[in-house]
Amino acid sequence: MRRLKTKRLFFCALLTIFGTFLLRSFQRSMSVPRESIPAGASAEKTGQAFSWSVLFLSTKNISVALKTKSKSNNEKEAIPNVGYPVVPRHNYIPNYFTRLSDEARRSLAGRKIAISYLHHQKCAGMNMRLCMIKIARNVSYLSPRLIWDGSVVSYYEKRISENFAPDDRMMFYGDAAFGVCDIKRDGEPCSYFTILRDPYDRIVSAYEYCIAVHSRDPICSLWNVENITLEEFAMHTGSHLFAQLLYNVDICEMTLSNSQELKTVGEQDDIDKTKRLFCWYNHKAYIDYHLSATAKQTLLDYVVGNLEMWFMVIGMADEYGLTLQMLEAAYGIPFAKECMGETENINKERTSNNIRAEYRNRLLSDKRVREALYYDEKIYEESLSIFNRQKQIFLEDLLKVKDDNLYNEYRNLSNR
Repeated sequence: MRRLKTKRLFFCALLTIFGTFLLRSFQRSMSVPRESIPAGASAEKTGQAFSWSVLFLSTKNISVALKTKSKSNNEKEAIPNVGYPVVPRHNYIPNYFTRLSDEARRSLAGRKIAISYLHHQKCAGMNMRLCMIKIARNVSYLSPRLIWDGSVVSYYEKRISENFAPDDRMMFYGDAAFGVCDIKRDGEPCSYFTILRDPYDRIVSAYEYCIAVHSRDPICSLWNVENITLEEFAMHTGSHLFAQLLYNVDICEMTLSNSQELKTVGEQDDIDKTKRLFCWYNHKAYIDYHLSATAKQTLLDYVVGNLEMWFMVIGMADEYGLTLQMLEAAYGIPFAKECMGETENINKERTSNNIRAEYRNRLLSDKRVREALYYDEKIYEESLSIFNRQKQIFLEDLLKVKDDNLYNEYRNLSNR
């Protein structure tokens, strides 16, 4: 009898150990719990669950390796079936102000988070890049890594083939930086932020910039900009931000020699075929060639519906000071303290306000331009709404902690 009892106890102990092992394995396969860092979902306000398996496949089909984390129980983020190879984004932290519970925000305090800044041309990008470099030196972050349109394919190929995951002290920036969090290890904090601007003002500024500098900028170099009109430039570039938010690395690898999309749309846009094609244009060509107006609208609804989930902070170039303050509040690192006065290049235009207003009116009066910029305009409108809600919550937070000095500084910036 004693021997039988001993066997039973031993068997129960084995079952307990095995059950504990299974439970921990299951927990590791799921997202970070509600009390911890909410990588890819609001800890309280979304009820979104995540599970993924890291599967590094052949670099010939990079997007497959980036799709291995699946989302569940969230109809809003369901991938639209419209004939476009959408890569589901994952492992990101949603909007700090509008999506995270107080508990989740407290869990971020003092934690270093991998930061990826999606740069949209002529939206305070140079100032933010310099700001990130300065911050990295002073708060023990690694120097910001550029992921731009010309390097995105090689970057992701190398990272996936090496089973690489970004360090949580890393900063990234660039026009192709949206997607970095996809290769983060499960549960490690990673985030995106961006700074935007009215798309019509941005097009005017970009056109003047391209004429003035004749740069190899991915937006400028496909045309001899001085030989095309402002309206043609706007139609050729189209909704650039829309394309940025739909980046799929496989599309970046299309060329004129292997892509009917690029041949056809390139002819329509009168691109300089002797110049290097960039990833953003590949996406524009793919969308324009394959998708109907209805399909594009469905894809736009998907993007607009997820902005608040994808970006921890959305900033505005026209309110750069406030953007710095909100970034500092969200990340706990001195964006405002280090960079508040360094705004000399923000919206520094090359023509007078009257001429720019005339240019803007020209764009608005052209139906073809309005159609080309429609998608970016809708993304901007939703982003501005999110930004304004961020401001309101930020102000409420200041009142809670009774930081009168910062509150007054905030109000002064809001009234400018």
